[in-house]
Amino acid sequence: MIKKLFLFSLLISNFLFSNQIGFDYEDFKDSFQKLVQSSTVDITILSKDFTDKTFLKILKENTKIKKIVILSKSSITKNYSLKDSLSIFVDTILFVDDSLLDYTIVFNSSKNFIVCNKPIQPKKNSKNLFFINASDTFMFEKVLKRFFIIRKNSFSIDSISDTLNFNLLSKNYKKYENQWVKLKAYVEDVYKSKKSDTYFIKLKGDKNFTIVIFKNLSKEFFKKNVNILYFKNKNVYVEGFLKYDTKYGYEIILERFDDIKILQ
Repeated sequence: MIKKLFLFSLLISNFLFSNQIGFDYEDFKDSFQKLVQSSTVDITILSKDFTDKTFLKILKENTKIKKIVILSKSSITKNYSLKDSLSIFVDTILFVDDSLLDYTIVFNSSKNFIVCNKPIQPKKNSKNLFFINASDTFMFEKVLKRFFIIRKNSFSIDSISDTLNFNLLSKNYKKYENQWVKLKAYVEDVYKSKKSDTYFIKLKGDKNFTIVIFKNLSKEFFKKNVNILYFKNKNVYVEGFLKYDTKYGYEIILERFDDIKILQ
């Protein structure tokens, strides 16, 4: 932690003539929005986590630019991460070693940038926030240098456009790990958690693989009069982010109602 704070302090210590210095979440959000909207070619975001839907909406609105988002590798396993939603419309998502970044950097090719001491997260989690918004060429070189270090230690996550048969996917998980996949499969079992309204779907071909529907999404199914247990013994189409959890193994955590459909 001391090392991370030192790196951030070192980065901001040279901002003597910054365009803007802020301590408020709303100001940070406004600065982020203006930078995204003013970008004409590309924008790059480096953040330990990305869990704020407001920032996701801002990023999604500018459809004319290329977007690269670099997140901490640990965000893969966090329930509230928006990595799956991001991967739908962001060209590339890169996950890095956690030790390389504990704050947020946003920049574009016009040498405009924001540095914030917090990851991109909701207002309620943004106490003691501090950010700098600047367009200083000298400091941009320092920001870019930091980016290159992180990029060098990153790996890409791509979206697989073809729909896969689950039997093919289950034989080579490593090939598709940390990617947005589409698959067809037969559901052998569906069961509900004893502790909550979380549901687990097991597919024919690998009883260790799991499709997870957490409580917040399962409520949407019932609002639309869809019983999740009805997926049992059905052929289904599934979209989601394939990841490996050290405790639960390979899984896809669904984020949207339309991520699973029964095939006729």
